[in-house]
Amino acid sequence: MNSNQPILNPIKPSGLKWVNFYQLYQSAFPEAERRLEPDLISMASNPMLSLNTIDINQEFSGLFNYWNLDSFFYIEHFAIVPHKRNMGIGNDILQNFSKNKTVVLECELPFDDLAKRRILFYQKLGFQTYPFPYAQPSYSHDKQPVPMLLLTNSTDLSEHAFIKISAKIAESVYSQTKTTE
Repeated sequence: MNSNQPILNPIKPSGLKWVNFYQLYQSAFPEAERRLEPDLISMASNPMLSLNTIDINQEFSGLFNYWNLDSFFYIEHFAIVPHKRNMGIGNDILQNFSKNKTVVLECELPFDDLAKRRILFYQKLGFQTYPFPYAQPSYSHDKQPVPMLLLTNSTDLSEHAFIKISAKIAESVYSQTKTTE
């Protein structure tokens, strides 16, 4: 394997890598789209959730959190450190991760150029948007759901598939912790 290739490494919630991981997590995602650190730490033991760093030559380059929800994988958070963006790291990780599996992820609505570029990035990798309204369930009782797009690399964009997948995400991912700040 080329040592300059990005690789996913499972992370435990402690040590310097965790500090880097959580700092990127906080800076890359708005408050409404992330868990509080104690909740994320408690989730780390859930066997369906995989918290990962993206490393190149053992250097922290990003984070990639996903859920194995039996019939599909749900990417909850995916971010590259700012000084390594636009270098193909995200493309390599997502392309390799998505091989031979159904993957689902959320993306913000196309309200600005950054969001439009992010959606285009996913589309270039074969992801399509479900043509139905979707809102990310809230991470806590005191927050509102966040209107978003739900994307998949599956060819089944039917309403039946959308309902089944969005219900599984809500049940498995968002009802796990509901901390009130």
